[in-house]
Amino acid sequence: MKTKLLTILSIPFLLLTSCGSKPSIEVKERDVVYSEDFYRNYYEIFPIAFADSNGDGNGDLKGIVDKFDYIKSLNVTGLWLTPVHPSPTYHKYDVKDYKAIDPTFGSLTDYDNLVTKCHDNHMSIILDLVLNHTSAEHPWFISCINAHKNNKTNDKYYNYYNVKTGPESGYAQYPGTNLYYEARFWDGMPDLNLQGVIDGKNTSLINDLKDIMKFWLVDHKIDGFRLDACTSFFTGEDDKNYQFLTWVKTEAEKIKKNTYIIGEVLESSITYSRYYKNTNIDSYFAFDDQRDSGIMPTINSGSVYKIGNLINKHFTHAGEGRVPAPLLANHDQASGGRSYTPDLAMNKFKHAVLSIMPGASFEYYGEEVGMRSLSSNKDEDLRQPFPWGDSYTCKPVSGSSEETADDKKYPLGDMPSQDKDNNSMLNYFRKIYRYRLENPEIMRGTSELYYENEDEYIGVLKREYKGSSVYIAINLSQEKTDSVDLSSLNLEVVGDLSVKDHPYKDGNKIVLPPLSMLLLH
Repeated sequence: MKTKLLTILSIPFLLLTSCGSKPSIEVKERDVVYSEDFYRNYYEIFPIAFADSNGDGNGDLKGIVDKFDYIKSLNVTGLWLTPVHPSPTYHKYDVKDYKAIDPTFGSLTDYDNLVTKCHDNHMSIILDLVLNHTSAEHPWFISCINAHKNNKTNDKYYNYYNVKTGPESGYAQYPGTNLYYEARFWDGMPDLNLQGVIDGKNTSLINDLKDIMKFWLVDHKIDGFRLDACTSFFTGEDDKNYQFLTWVKTEAEKIKKNTYIIGEVLESSITYSRYYKNTNIDSYFAFDDQRDSGIMPTINSGSVYKIGNLINKHFTHAGEGRVPAPLLANHDQASGGRSYTPDLAMNKFKHAVLSIMPGASFEYYGEEVGMRSLSSNKDEDLRQPFPWGDSYTCKPVSGSSEETADDKKYPLGDMPSQDKDNNSMLNYFRKIYRYRLENPEIMRGTSELYYENEDEYIGVLKREYKGSSVYIAINLSQEKTDSVDLSSLNLEVVGDLSVKDHPYKDGNKIVLPPLSMLLLH
């Protein structure tokens, strides 16, 4: 799709001084640019743990609306909520009714109010749509089992799920019967029979799924979907998964043009790059960013060239016309936990590097205040309450470790204390995502290495988009200071993402202290 940009806000320049009598660098910030396309700064919320408006200990939709000014202050331009539908579990990934809101979170009116709030503030909002499975309490499943019990093969729901009369791997037995149903996650999440959608034979399920998409896209004005569990869980075969995903995007576009869809392919880039190639889905999460070839190892390599290479890999994996989706953490990456590290400077710098990745960036709630997980293998510990420091703070998620250990969950302090501290993780986070809005070359532009010193830790990346360039000068060393001479380019400094000392001028040279980063235009 064509990129449309709208400049709506001008921010005055800042003066940033290093220390002592060293010459200051004038930072002339550019105008904030809000996009109308899929290139955005997304913020993921796990609703039950975010903001409690009614004092019952659970986060809710009204709480998100009440705290919207805070969300807006982060300079995010997209919102993704994990499932909000009625469900017997706290995480809501086993849906009982696709067209309703779980009473824990409020009502459809509350959801509509949030959608309106987003759209009034240049934000898009996407719904977490779980199409692999439903809850075992969903009326579709109950009707399907009853149809099999009574051998009603012509019943509308008979083929909504995969049901057999004998045991099979990945199947669960329905109590009191000889019926076994596919349930790849657990017996409370029966898998839908997506083959009937792929081959077009199950017109009832096809129409129901299209009706669900229309309900949210048209009736409730959302902007797209995040699709859960897109790989082996869908059908067990990549080729069939490609077909189903392509069907979803195609039908969504028929219902509402420019619907954004992002899929969860929880595999390496080798796999999710194939999904880009073989489907029409807009984005897949770049889970490699969290792994051995990802953002933190690239920073630790001390090579600016490798950061440039990582930027280009996102474009390469996504391919032309698609939108990369870099990230550091989300709600169920229990193998690695949140992205928090005890070193505050490094904790900031990894998010700075994430912010210069292309595409639609995704940040998980609480990352901006340095929340950490208490366990590396419990999902509940990745879903702890956000530290509002007031009555909106939710109760701990049931089953989480050391539920009262706030000093461990919030090692950098709560939101109000960080809000008042200009050097906090929170205010740094706000700055890097404002710069991302001010410099569209970062979200969209190609990347090349303009300069790198002999030891590779000092370098300059050039990002270009529609004839406009931003240069990113980086010092990856945690100990060494060095300089670059960019005077021949006649550039202005438009952003300072340094996490320790600020860069300063020495004649024509810009001196870059350890872990510093400048944006120049």
